[in-house]
Amino acid sequence: IHDLVRKGVETTAYVRNEKARELFKDELATGLLSSIVGTYTSIGIYARTIEGHDRLFILVCGGVNKPVSMSKIKEIFGKIAYERRVRQIVDVSSYNVRIDGIQDISECAAAVLTEPVEKHDRSIYEAGAEVLSNEQRAKIFNKVLGTSIISGMNHSFAYDLIKLAFNGEGKKATLQLAVIPNRPLRIFEEWLQDNIQLFQ
Repeated sequence: IHDLVRKGVETTAYVRNEKARELFKDELATGLLSSIVGTYTSIGIYARTIEGHDRLFILVCGGVNKPVSMSKIKEIFGKIAYERRVRQIVDVSSYNVRIDGIQDISECAAAVLTEPVEKHDRSIYEAGAEVLSNEQRAKIFNKVLGTSIISGMNHSFAYDLIKLAFNGEGKKATLQLAVIPNRPLRIFEEWLQDNIQLFQ
């Protein structure tokens, strides 16, 4: 949303609650962003909201334990969108989104949503600037924070953060995605440097 508004694109955000509007208060103040409160089950509200739009960015947040419900929600929302003449749907899998890749995904989504629909027609992009093992991530935490993540943080928090952030087994870096935002993808250490205050 931030990137779309920065590009001057009128945008509607379908958010789950009023609290979510706080995230976008600056964008709302520009007049380019409007927001509608609804849930995954508020189908009527969503159907009215999508009317008149030609593109949809969808990110369904769900648990790892319920991928079927995530798929079903996307199916329902996508079908309604196409019935309302939406020409393009950009679908991001929250299952594979790593916190350090959010900026890359945001910029890529904004590019896809503002470039001609035909340019990205039926394209699937995978994101990932690097592949790190849990041990490599721990070393980066130690380097950036200047402390051992085991002694500097609650052990279970540190373990969960590294484990959930990314398990490098079977994954691969997808540097080709950098052609969309026309810049190198951010690596984990860069993200951690930018967000160090969250861990101090």
